[in-house]
Amino acid sequence: MMPAIFKSLKSLYSKTKIILLFPKTKINLLFPKPKSIHSGQIMYVKTYKSEKNFMVAVCDRDLIGQKLKNEKCEIHVSASFYQGNEADAETVTRLLMSATTANLIGKKSVSCAIDCELIDPDSVIYFGDIPHALYFTI
Repeated sequence: MMPAIFKSLKSLYSKTKIILLFPKTKINLLFPKPKSIHSGQIMYVKTYKSEKNFMVAVCDRDLIGQKLKNEKCEIHVSASFYQGNEADAETVTRLLMSATTANLIGKKSVSCAIDCELIDPDSVIYFGDIPHALYFTI
């Protein structure tokens, strides 16, 4: 059973370097390796780096070039923003875990972020049946 202090730290500091102060066994206890249930599924991933930030844009391959609408907004899944390298779920998950910001669109892409507990399923918005999620580290 995980002590309450570790549960609190997991929710508060899951994306900060403070976690690195714990012994390796505690990190593994707090943050188990994400399950790769999407192995074999290929997505597009493009990364953007600045001095302090690392952004990852991920989308399902079949969405490039589409314009999606819901009742509040419209999004264009542009190749210039999303279409970087092809990547499997394991690669996408690894990049997401080191990102300070993420922009995800598509069932496979958003599922990867949910599976590694980067995105809460309740924070996902939908364009029809296509999920979209944003992640920011503050």
